[in-house]
Amino acid sequence: MWRKTLLVLVSLTAACSGRVSEPSGLSDPVGPVTFKLRNTTQADVYVRWQQTAPIYDINQAGKHLDTLHWCTPLCEESCACVDCAPMPDEVLKLAAGETYSFTWTGTWYEPRSCSGGCSCDETRATLAGSYQITVAGARAFKASGAATPGPGTKPGVTTNAEPDLSKGACQSQRTVSLVVGAQTVDLDISCDK
Repeated sequence: MWRKTLLVLVSLTAACSGRVSEPSGLSDPVGPVTFKLRNTTQADVYVRWQQTAPIYDINQAGKHLDTLHWCTPLCEESCACVDCAPMPDEVLKLAAGETYSFTWTGTWYEPRSCSGGCSCDETRATLAGSYQITVAGARAFKASGAATPGPGTKPGVTTNAEPDLSKGACQSQRTVSLVVGAQTVDLDISCDK
């Protein structure tokens, strides 16, 4: 009887701490996942870029997994009220037939509230299952705001620019079964014009 009481007490303590994690021992996480983004068109395509990779969207059953971590502290490190400056708008040029490979660790970030009305990002592991992966772009790019496009953070990247959807929207959207461990996912991007 005391073991059941202890188990319930431990469960309630974990639930009240605000810390949520995947059940340990039930499943191993996916990753790393290497995405191979291929421009299947006969012209250049421009996709949004942030930090070290094209911006991509991962959803499972309608839940968006935030794979970008910017300046909010990680919950396992600290809790702080931070006014994050926006990341610069950037685009990556993919020439006709070009393939760009990038790797996702399988980690995503869940915003949490912490002391003093501040926030932090909790690191989460992605478990095996069916996920929809989307990368969006356009046939051309335009200046973002009043800024003039310039050299970006790596060759082929232009800063102060965003895809110009009026010139033709492009997209790769694929539902894949992600499995435990390393894997590769091919993402072919095509355009509507």
